[in-house]
Amino acid sequence: MLKSLNIKYFFLFITLAGMLTACSNYNRILKNGSVQEKYDLAKKYYNKKDYIKASPLFDDLLTYYRGTDSIEQIYYYYSYCKFGASEIDLASYHFKNLYETYPKGQFAEEAFYMYAYCEYLIAQPYYLD
Repeated sequence: MLKSLNIKYFFLFITLAGMLTACSNYNRILKNGSVQEKYDLAKKYYNKKDYIKASPLFDDLLTYYRGTDSIEQIYYYYSYCKFGASEIDLASYHFKNLYETYPKGQFAEEAFYMYAYCEYLIAQPYYLD
């Protein structure tokens, strides 16, 4: 009985240690990582559709890349992170801001469409008018 209890605690400890180790790399890069590390990790999480983890990384990158050519693409990813994380109000705001800031950019048409789509999702049913 005592031996089986110790084995359960051992496996619980190993599981928790594995979870903490996996998160530590993310937290380390989020707090102290270089810009390139943050960008690579943000793209990795974005491609895996883990928008909750990608969003703070892209948020940090927005401040660093402001005024450069890369800001439009990073803001595009950031807006989709908000949409993918079901933060539709914020996604709507960011897509509209992306369209208004870069009206002739490569993502302008899609940003305007996504803004309208988010507004459609937010809207109340017609019978409540």
